[in-house]
Amino acid sequence: MKVLGIVLVLLGSLALGFYAFRYLGGTPAGGEAAAGWASPVVAGIVVVGGLLILAGTGRRE
Repeated sequence: MKVLGIVLVLLGSLALGFYAFRYLGGTPAGGEAAAGWASPVVAGIVVVGGLLILAGTGRRE
């Protein structure tokens, strides 16, 4: 489970970084402007989920 938590944190962080890079790169083309908020929200949820998994697996004795 610890590996899953690490993978989720890494993937969510990469997704947030990609969104920030795309946002700073200019305006989105086509219909992407309306659905642009979903990507960072989902990526944030993935990061938080990964952190919760890591916190839960760290308490084993």
